[in-house]
Parts: sequence; structure tokens; C-alpha cells
Amino acid sequence: MNRWLNWKPKCSRSKLAEMEQDEFSQNEAKCFERIENQSLKHASQNARKVLFPDVHIPDKDLRIVYELYRTAIVEESVLYKCKDEEQAKRWEQHFNRNLPPDRWACVIRENELNILTTS
Repeated sequence: MNRWLNWKPKCSRSKLAEMEQDEFSQNEAKCFERIENQSLKHASQNARKVLFPDVHIPDKDLRIVYELYRTAIVEESVLYKCKDEEQAKRWEQHFNRNLPPDRWACVIRENELNILTTS
């Protein structure tokens, strides 16, 4: 009686093994894709750190920079008129260094900072 309860046909074992192998392959592919995406993201962030050296932002401007960063993340773009061309260039460099890889900053019309989504 005990042998009868544990008996399974040979074809079901091979089918089960095949299904388990497919599931493993899918999980392995998802894991590889996640690792590949993370490594691309880290590579992009490291490249930005090299291309755009850190700049000093005065304490009086930090609140504005924080608000611009937050708005750029939430609304995907922001346009801000800086005091002068020098401030716009400095902030452009700061944002290009620190924004996520899908965001970018540029200066337009001499002193306007434009932060946008690239995708």
C-alpha cells in the first residue's frame, strides 16, 4: 500500500524536472537583468562624478537647490531663473553630478537653469 501512494509515472518526473528547470532559468534571467541594470546605473553615476566635479553651494542657496531637486524628481522638469550666468553654470554642474541618471540639467538663455527628463 505504501509503494502505491508514493508511485509517480516517469513522464511526470521528467516534466516536473523540466518545469523546475524553466522556473530556475527565468529566475536566473531576472536576477541577471536586475544586476545588469544596477551596474549600468552605478556606472552612469560614477561617470557623472568624474565629468562634473563637486562645486560649493552657499548655505543661503541650499534651500532653493533642495526645492529644485525635489521638484525635478516629482514633476520631471523644472525651469529656474538664476541671479547670473555664474550661478547658473555652478548649479548646472551640481545638478548634473547629483541627479538620477534619467535627469539632466542645462543652462538656457544665459542664466536660466533647465532640469529635464532625458527619456
